[in-house]
Amino acid sequence: MPAQGRHVYNTLLTERRSGPNILEIHYTTDEGKNYIHGMPESAPSHYAAAYGVDMGASDAADQILDIILHQHHIPDPTLPANRESDVAAKLGFKTRIVNHREYMENEEVPITLYTAESTAQAREVHMLRIAEVKKKFLYVPFTEVPAKNLRSSAAQMFHMTELEKGKVGHPYGEWRKNHGVTEESLEYHQAYVEVMRAHARGKQPADKFLTRISRRREQPDTRPKQDAIVRQSLAIRINPV
Repeated sequence: MPAQGRHVYNTLLTERRSGPNILEIHYTTDEGKNYIHGMPESAPSHYAAAYGVDMGASDAADQILDIILHQHHIPDPTLPANRESDVAAKLGFKTRIVNHREYMENEEVPITLYTAESTAQAREVHMLRIAEVKKKFLYVPFTEVPAKNLRSSAAQMFHMTELEKGKVGHPYGEWRKNHGVTEESLEYHQAYVEVMRAHARGKQPADKFLTRISRRREQPDTRPKQDAIVRQSLAIRINPV
């Protein structure tokens, strides 16, 4: 049976007065149903750091979204019911841990982000699981949105005054150039992952990682106060009403 199509047609940044800004990914299914996948604006930095995405690669932004969109279909390998069927565990990617809230001490379990020995291993097992997901669900970007599929629903969801003949630019649009993944944000999220891995092994995290985290958390929120929530499309120009 072919994978069910998920067609991404817009990425949208919602700027908020307080709390994290929200990155929204809008997609439609083969059946014509529309959905929004939302996450904190910092999520791409987390996944880029966690799974070793090379931000110098020309398709780095696409790699990040590919991970984000497919991973939420992965059956949670930390759950007892999924441990034997987990595709990575079947290939021998298991470990014994000593200090993790999801497991009993010294229990052999599938390797996950925080129990992996390295970023390279975390990426390997995660991509194995994503490859399995893609057999059932496949997210691909629209380069041109058919008006018959999206005009009415998009107008309702985005409060648009018009969609120019149903055509838009690439759905990842400006996000490819303005993804917000910086060297500083990568260092912070890499440090966070390393601290969590140390805890899972019952070890003291390295001071350099703790310092990176505390330095980032002490930074004040310098965003200008908005009079209203601003929704900025990264692929389609929108006119809020």
